[in-house]
Amino acid sequence: MAARNKNHKTLVNLLSENPRNSSKRVQHFSRKRTSISNFWSAGLRRARISIPESTSDWSKLPEDLLRLLVDRLVVEEDFIALRSVCKYWRSAIPKDYWKRVPWLLAKKYESSKVVLKGLNSLSRNIDSLSSLFQTELSWRYWGSFTGWILSQNQLDYRLQLVNPLTNVVIELPRLGHPISKGMVFYSPSSDSLQPGVGIMAISHRYCGIAMLNAELKQWTYLSDNKHKSDFVDVVWYKNHIVAIRSSGTIVVFDEAGVAASLTPPLDKVGDHNALYLIESSGDLIILVQRHVILYGRHFEVYKLNLDTGGWIEVTGLGRHSVFVGESYSISRRINDDTGDTWKPSCIYYTTYNPISEKKLYCYNIVEKRLEYHHLGHVADVNKCYDFIWYMPAVGTK
Repeated sequence: MAARNKNHKTLVNLLSENPRNSSKRVQHFSRKRTSISNFWSAGLRRARISIPESTSDWSKLPEDLLRLLVDRLVVEEDFIALRSVCKYWRSAIPKDYWKRVPWLLAKKYESSKVVLKGLNSLSRNIDSLSSLFQTELSWRYWGSFTGWILSQNQLDYRLQLVNPLTNVVIELPRLGHPISKGMVFYSPSSDSLQPGVGIMAISHRYCGIAMLNAELKQWTYLSDNKHKSDFVDVVWYKNHIVAIRSSGTIVVFDEAGVAASLTPPLDKVGDHNALYLIESSGDLIILVQRHVILYGRHFEVYKLNLDTGGWIEVTGLGRHSVFVGESYSISRRINDDTGDTWKPSCIYYTTYNPISEKKLYCYNIVEKRLEYHHLGHVADVNKCYDFIWYMPAVGTK
């Protein structure tokens, strides 16, 4: 138990370290902090912002200046190091301020072993998949934005929380049956600098949502007694669990059970292939995926009004794009100056064998057409399977 608590205590900070050598970790971040400090000083001089010579406490820099520095960073490791300097910098720079796209993880056979591979943000200058975590064929994974992924062995139903970048594995209580979808999320905590991690899963055996308590020791079940719950997706939204059935019905859970059940407009959900729930810029988005003959996959995007249950059609997501998968989906802001080929107001998805001839399917919401994100620079991507989206943790809000 002590070992688990130790892992849990460092949950947010693990991904800001080099896991291979403890002495190298200290040296690595010492160099990072020094280079950031020097870079920032030079930036202030160019901007003609004067700081008294007596000011040596970098933790007292104004928040707007700190965020100006973040806007100048182009390497994710620098951002992680920046937020590791002190508690004030960590709290002043929200994790979502790093506007990046998620990583793509996948399984690949290597020398009779199954290796979890990682593609860092699919940027142009990456030409290979990094081996992150050795696994087995029987394990299934669900991505998250916390730096952790939930995994279940399909043979004996064991559950684990895995950090693929540090290879830390936390054993979880078994459910005794397969889950159709799992989610790891940041849950409320008394420590704003180190939030708790929540875990939930769609459990068809218990006709509802299975929820792991804060101590990661016991599962509890939330179900809708009025209906046999065939939930297809679930999200943690504004301190509530929001799930969607295959019929399109939205069910909102609180600690006591069902807080609301919203019937969908019949003309919005008819003849669909898949439904997804995603939080984007504070809104709850519903994606309706259909298969259109001759045109392939087609998506319709709606914003859900939880007060009225209304579905408001969305014709664009501004600077945001959505990354959709059977295991995990996320919305991210696309920078104008990333130098990559990612586009805003698009849906990138890893369902239905997405990697074909080194292409990733993309649906342009504004123009309502299917496009491709080319991966021609990445070697061996065609030999991978079971793709999931994954966000390395960079801290807390």
